[in-house]
Amino acid sequence: MPTKRRTRSTRSTENIQNIKHNNRTVRNTTKRKTRSQSRKKTQTSIDFTQLRIETLLEIKEHYKITSKTKNRKTLASLILRKFTEQVINEKEIIREFLQITKDY
Repeated sequence: MPTKRRTRSTRSTENIQNIKHNNRTVRNTTKRKTRSQSRKKTQTSIDFTQLRIETLLEIKEHYKITSKTKNRKTLASLILRKFTEQVINEKEIIREFLQITKDY
């Protein structure tokens, strides 16, 4: 029995379906990456809004954050920004920690 010959319209329909499938795959992959990044972000950040206003004011004073506001949310966002801007040399900190524990 002869095979059914594919017409031009059939080929174009198949191509369109393949393109749609590929686009969906790319979109899903992109969404997965963004979700994992947001999960990672929420795991590493601290919710300073849960702290009492007195504690936030002490942290503000200790780190010399310049602001006249006493609003809890504003203070929490300023403190969070301060902590995220800090550059940390992990190797140096671990080395110092081990040195201190060794001496102790």
